[in-house]
Amino acid sequence: MRHIENEIDKLVYDEYGDKLDAKDKEIEEKNKKLETQNKKLKTQTKEIYALNKTNKKYKENIKKLSKIKDLNSPKAKELINSLASL
Repeated sequence: MRHIENEIDKLVYDEYGDKLDAKDKEIEEKNKKLETQNKKLKTQTKEIYALNKTNKKYKENIKKLSKIKDLNSPKAKELINSLASL
C-alpha cells in the first residue's frame, strides 16, 4: 500500500511539481510578511502601552493641579514641572 502511495506522489510531483513549488514559495513569502507584521504590531502595542501610561500620569497630575487653589505654591510648581518633564 505504501508503495502505491509513493508512486502516486511521484506521478503528481512529476506532473504538478513546478506549480507546487511555486505555491510553496508564495506561501513562504506570505508567512514572512505575516511575521514582519506581527513584529510591527508587537512594537506598536508596546508604544501604545507607554503612551497610555504617560497619558494616565498627565491626567493624574492635572487632576491634582486643578484641586490646588494657589498655582504659585511649591506643590503646584512641582506638579507643573513634572507635567513639563513628561
